Amino acid sequence: ALALKPDCAEACYNLGLILGEQGNMHEAAALCRQALALKPDYFEAENRLMYHLQHLGDWMDLEKLVERQRQLIRAQPATSLSPFTFLAIPTSAAEQLACARNWAANFAPYVQQREKLGFCFSRTPRPKLRIGYLSSDYYEHATAYLLAELFELHDRARFDVTAYSYGKDDGGAMRQRLAAGCDRFVDLCAASFQEAARQIYEDRIDILVDLKGYTKGARTEIVALRPAPIQVNYLGYPGTMGAEFVDYIITDRFITPPEQEPFFAEKFVYLPDCYQINDRKRPIAEQTPTRQACGLPAEGFVFGCFNSTYKTTPEVFAVWMRVLREVPGSVLWLYEGNSVVEDNLRREAQERGIDPARLVFARPLPRDQHLARVCCADLLLDTLPVNGHTTASDALWA
Repeated sequence: ALALKPDCAEACYNLGLILGEQGNMHEAAALCRQALALKPDYFEAENRLMYHLQHLGDWMDLEKLVERQRQLIRAQPATSLSPFTFLAIPTSAAEQLACARNWAANFAPYVQQREKLGFCFSRTPRPKLRIGYLSSDYYEHATAYLLAELFELHDRARFDVTAYSYGKDDGGAMRQRLAAGCDRFVDLCAASFQEAARQIYEDRIDILVDLKGYTKGARTEIVALRPAPIQVNYLGYPGTMGAEFVDYIITDRFITPPEQEPFFAEKFVYLPDCYQINDRKRPIAEQTPTRQACGLPAEGFVFGCFNSTYKTTPEVFAVWMRVLREVPGSVLWLYEGNSVVEDNLRREAQERGIDPARLVFARPLPRDQHLARVCCADLLLDTLPVNGHTTASDALWA
């Protein structure tokens, strides 16, 4: 498209989206800038540029972009921006709810189709409650690592469990385990939104649990068609969906105290301790690597953070650099999300008076090997405003 029409802002933006999904954040950011040069009021490109820059640790224009995003949400009429990217910047709970509501309005055409689909929920009670879990992440994925044992622990005398998958089938051990843990595992990958909703409705699901929210690859359209009488937001998305088609969010009193409920479209359902399910069968490689094998110095305190790069804000990074300054010989061990972020964060460290060599980057490893190397850190750090989810659980487990 760009070969035929080089000044097409939408083509620049879409190509940037594709490259971003492939992990090429540097070129993706450049294409977003190109789209904005062609169309200065292209707020989707602006939102995505901010997100790419966070992944790259490139903060030169970040403060201006963040303030612009908040202005767009506060404006009347407010702009529709990705709630997932909006959670990752310093915003208020009221702004997050407004952002989610604006995004939920995009699914109005599917809400309006319900009557035509003819779904009716007046049903005769059954001895077992039918629970459906909807996700695209039934493979080697962070959500699956938390979820695996949940399916296996349901009381089969009281509950019938169906997993609905619209994501890839990698044929791996995790996929097989998840499928084996359910009463039924239904692949909806090839189904349209309407066909998927019809399948869930005809299976007479009583409670549909959406494990995706507004994260990558979500098919919220299925939930908007309301194929089940009760629909729940759980685990995969750390915020409100701002939608009338989701009734509850499963949480706990620590994560969301009762006074936070006005900022959620969902009603709170509190688990007694922690909202987050975990898998007690996660394997850890038997051999813990040496510090040297991890690229760490033989001596000195190791601070670590394996959260995704976009969660590291300039404010959090500045705190970490002050800590390194106060602890001689210490290093900061970070997750290597992409090839550019290492150079950018080393430059940021140097600008704050810290030797760039005191930043060590951990390359991706198979899960059991990663859990084994976590023990080489002395203290695991967390980020704000988006905290670690599976990474925090991994640290405690390891």
